Amino acid sequence: MVDATLISQLVVSVIGAAIFALVFYAKNNATDLENFDWGKFLATLLVGAIIGGVNFAFGGVLPTQGSLEEALVVYAGATAIVETVIKAIWRRFNPPAPIPPA
Repeated sequence: MVDATLISQLVVSVIGAAIFALVFYAKNNATDLENFDWGKFLATLLVGAIIGGVNFAFGGVLPTQGSLEEALVVYAGATAIVETVIKAIWRRFNPPAPIPPA
């Protein structure tokens, strides 16, 4: 049977990741809302879920009503850091192809 603490950790971490994704999408694409990339959004939610699972595995505590806002901010920040590190590593080993001169 799945533990209620695990489910709550995953739900809160995914909501935090969604907040991060939507805030930065709005920041970067404030004038072009039609080009929403669901693949990137779902990948960000997956990173958030993994962070919540890791937190649970290492004995994370269930957020209370008073600490829920703090947990959302922490998960959003953790998602931002982990996703940025993953992208940096990926770009380090898979640099983009050079643009040929016109």
